Amino acid sequence: GAVDVEIMLVHFDRETRGDDAIRTLKTMGLEPAKIEHCLAFGAKYPEVQREISIVFLGSYPSDRRYVPCLEGTASRRDLKLNWIGRSWERYWRFAAARAKK
Repeated sequence: GAVDVEIMLVHFDRETRGDDAIRTLKTMGLEPAKIEHCLAFGAKYPEVQREISIVFLGSYPSDRRYVPCLEGTASRRDLKLNWIGRSWERYWRFAAARAKK
């Protein structure tokens, strides 16, 4: 079934490790967005990823630590997998999900 969620893009404006970002989002009362949120967001807002890079930290199997990311330029849009343990540069946005009330 369909679930109505709000996707927020959180900008820490500093280098952030993946596990630190997850903890911070949870203290804010948010859940890291998953692959299904990534695909829906990219389809609904295709131009956003041309302006900013967005990571979806809520989808990774425990044995593989790669997460989906939306990136792009003026001429292309990309869906990539990046290692969650990297240091995410300050320009990245972290997608978070919250059920709509």
